[in-house]
Amino acid sequence: MSNFNLWELAVQPIDGNINHYSINLVGTDGSGKTTFMNSLMKRQGRTFTCGFEDRFKSVVGLKVIQFKNWKEFLQFKKQTKKQIKEGKALPFDSTIIDTVGEAAKMCKKYIMDENGWDELKGDQYNVIGQGFTDEIRDLRNMGLIVNFVSHDKQRKITTATGNEYDQVVPDTINQIKHLVQGDCDFIMYMEVVNETDEDGKKHEFRRLWLHGHPMLKLKVPLYGLPEYIDFDDVEEGVDKFLEAFNEGVRVTQKIQDDGGDVSNPNADNNKLPVKEPVKVGLDDDEDEDEGEEIGTEVENEDEIEEEVTSSEEVAKPMPDIETLREEAKTVRMAIKSAEGLDVAKAKVKEFLGSEKIKDTTNAEALMGFIEKYKA
Repeated sequence: MSNFNLWELAVQPIDGNINHYSINLVGTDGSGKTTFMNSLMKRQGRTFTCGFEDRFKSVVGLKVIQFKNWKEFLQFKKQTKKQIKEGKALPFDSTIIDTVGEAAKMCKKYIMDENGWDELKGDQYNVIGQGFTDEIRDLRNMGLIVNFVSHDKQRKITTATGNEYDQVVPDTINQIKHLVQGDCDFIMYMEVVNETDEDGKKHEFRRLWLHGHPMLKLKVPLYGLPEYIDFDDVEEGVDKFLEAFNEGVRVTQKIQDDGGDVSNPNADNNKLPVKEPVKVGLDDDEDEDEGEEIGTEVENEDEIEEEVTSSEEVAKPMPDIETLREEAKTVRMAIKSAEGLDVAKAKVKEFLGSEKIKDTTNAEALMGFIEKYKA
């Protein structure tokens, strides 16, 4: 009989083993995603790749099982589970699904063919998403840390207020967004950067974004990480990432030891939480003579007026409540389609409590829900 003791529960220390974290590495074609991910995982443990594209022969030092279709992947998994049941220890600690977008397409085709579906309708979309998710989570139940490599794609987002903006997203089907985003500890982005110095000499290097990317919502589980890491070769990149990771573990552990909340390092763009003192008067070192004396004239009144006008022009008013309700409904429908009704209800409740979108007058709560969960 298991022994459960509430009185001996303790706060878990921050895990300092990168192989215990699930990673989704997104990137442009030719940026070196596959090579980087394998080098990183091999540095810390034993890894193999589940390959769903025909491009791995040129990657040096890669242990890969190449799958031509989803049925082959299911057969591989069935055989592996049988061997584990027979007492064989897994020879690897982690696996990399490369690329998760192509794997999902194979899964979709397999399920549609098996059921005689020519096109997807209604709940059939959820069947595809759940079918893929169950198989990947089964790998985790076998004892493997599952990581992903994803191509990127751009899409144009139009909000209910009519504003348009470009967004970079992992190139995969909508029905597994929760798997490749919500279930991952790290979502990182790799790109090729070309710069020209003052002498006209060109320099090509790789940039690994950890957070703060202007067009892609990334994810990290630690505080104190840099926005990005630049490197010329893979080993340098892995060294720099592990150095940043170890520093992030140290910083996050320090915050936790000091009684701080480390549950959501993504809440404010990974900035370290700083408790600002409440100001109720002049600071001790603040000299009253440095400011304007009461009753004196301001010399550059026109300049000040221009600055105020400019600030007012930049500031954008919050949309009216009806507009926010409509946009929130759109976001809720997208969540329902991708993750199901229960998840959609839970995410709305996170911001609105027991109130319904159509009834609430809390504009800030609606805006918070929209900004956090819009695609």
